[in-house]
Amino acid sequence: MSLNLNKYIGCGRVSWKGELKTIPSGKTILNFQVAINEGTTSADGKASTEFVSCVAWEKTAEFISKWFEKGTPIYFEGRLKTTKYNKQNVDVNVTNVYISYVSFVVDKPKNNTQTGGQSAETPKNSGIYEHEDAPAPQIQTAFEPDELPF
Repeated sequence: MSLNLNKYIGCGRVSWKGELKTIPSGKTILNFQVAINEGTTSADGKASTEFVSCVAWEKTAEFISKWFEKGTPIYFEGRLKTTKYNKQNVDVNVTNVYISYVSFVVDKPKNNTQTGGQSAETPKNSGIYEHEDAPAPQIQTAFEPDELPF
């Protein structure tokens, strides 16, 4: 039996966002990059950060283009895909995360001593908005609810 899984989950800050483009087929595409702090520092005191290149298509690309700017926290899921091209007779491999799911991430409110430790600008909601490229699967049951023994 063969087991294959290609799933990437990341959470960081948008470090670079390209322009939303429409390709000749009419589909929209957005290339962007996310900086993910790995939580470690080097000997010289610099934080270790990984920069992840991402590609989003269609409505997800439009959503990211509209709502996420440089520095905005982002949670995302997708699959890894490596493409190969030749640049000046040198083969170049580029690995991107092809986004299938994206969500806002809200920073903790800053402590404000004038309001008793609570932020004066508390969001009205949790600040989490989810956008998934594919619709949620429909769950079908093989039984009627009245047939349940409980």
